[in-house]
This record gives sequence, structure tokens and C-alpha cells, in this order.
Amino acid sequence: MITLLTQKRLHQLREYLRIASKVLNKNVLIDKPLAYASPDIGVHIENYSSRIECASSLVRFCILRYKIELPRIKLNFFDMKDAGSITVKNKIWYIRLNRKYENSLVALTAIVSHEIAHIILIDNKVELSPIIQNEELTDAITILGGFGLAQSYTKNFQLDNFSHKIGYLSSEDVAFFNHIKHLISSDRLIKKFVPIDISRVNKISCYCCKTVIRLPDKYGTFIITCPICQYKKKLSFTYGTGVMSNNIIMKIKNKFVLWLQSSIDFMNGVD
Repeated sequence: MITLLTQKRLHQLREYLRIASKVLNKNVLIDKPLAYASPDIGVHIENYSSRIECASSLVRFCILRYKIELPRIKLNFFDMKDAGSITVKNKIWYIRLNRKYENSLVALTAIVSHEIAHIILIDNKVELSPIIQNEELTDAITILGGFGLAQSYTKNFQLDNFSHKIGYLSSEDVAFFNHIKHLISSDRLIKKFVPIDISRVNKISCYCCKTVIRLPDKYGTFIITCPICQYKKKLSFTYGTGVMSNNIIMKIKNKFVLWLQSSIDFMNGVD
């Protein structure tokens, strides 16, 4: 997945990751991604009395998911070119949704989660230029917020016998962020088996976002958490490698001797 991306693109995506991690609630980062492309908000879209009611329920769900304060929001469906848009006036957020997606809960999930992510960026006074980078960053926030499956599905989907694409990131970009989200939110810690000699190395780069992390000045096994993206990894530290190397060689030698002795015993008929 990552090999399909150029180093230049990976550098750009990790920059998005670092920015998104700073504006998102830390608990949101480590929350599990939604198990489905659209959230289970109680009933099917057909059971709502109106599409506005459905979209409003989805807005409330996204706000709860992002763990932000409930802002004043007004929304409606329109015949428009874009999938959605958001503006603010007198502290009221106006969300416009493309009418052609009103019957697709998955599409609405991708759109609404993206528009709410804009609120997070604006509240944190973050805006990238050119605008395409700002939109890609917003998509990255939706995936790290747990809406990655909706982003994946809407890269190329069928609706009313037509193919549609929603979002600004490519399928490869979305796969990258879904992978990162899985690593950050996983209960299973990745362990590096080769110890780090802290007499020679005092800092490492986070595997996910490449943030430089200073290592503790003590030996042993510790869980190191990236202060930016919250990625955790179990690492072992030692002072000097000579003793460690000799110990490893001795262990290998002892295992070989035991194997050799058991082979000789077997050949001699000793059980």
C-alpha cells in the first residue's frame, strides 16, 4: 500500500497526519474506526420522516464522534456542483449538501464528516494553501476520526446507475491513513525485538508521523508513545552492545550444544 506512494507524497501525507493529530482530541485518535462505512444511528435512512432529519442526526453523530462542543448548525439539500460545503455567519454554521446524495447514507457520512472536520480546522485557526491541500487535510481528519471506510467506499461507487467519487484524497492516500488509524488505535502493541543501545542513540522517529521522540535515559523495556499521533510501541533499551552481543552468541551456542547432544543421544539409542 505505502509502496504505491512516492516519497514526496508520503512526506506530504505525514505532514497532514501531524497537523490532524494536533487539532483532533487525543481520545479520538486512539478510538477504533467505525466498523461500517456509515454509522449505525439507529434506523435505516428510509425510516426517517425526512432527509433533513436523517442528515441532522448524522451531524450530531459526527460531532459526538469528534468529541467537540455542539455548534449551532443549519443544513439543507441543494442542487449544486460540489458534494457539500460549509460557511459560518454570526456563529451559525451553514452546511449545504448535494441533493443527489440524499438517499445514500454512506455518501452523506463521507460528506458530513468532512464538513464537520472543517469546523475543527477553523476553530483551531488552521488553513493550508493552496485550497486543495486544505481539503486533503480535512479528508485526513475524517479518516483519523474514524470515518475511513466511508472515505474508501466513496472513492468509486454506484448511485442511480452512475459512478460517483467523493473526496479529495486518492484511493492510495485513503489506504495510507486507514493503515495509520489501524496502528494508532490497535490494542496490540508492536514490539521491536532488537534492543536499542541508548549509549549511542538518544532519539528515534515515530513510525507513523516521523516525529522525533527523545528516548528515556535508562535501560529496560518501555512503551513509548508518540506525543503527536499517539502511536505506541514497546521498545527495549540497553547500555552498550558488547555484553548484549556476547549474551546472544552464548545463547545460540548453548542451544546448538543441546541440539547436538540430543542428536548424539538419539543415535546412541538414549531416550
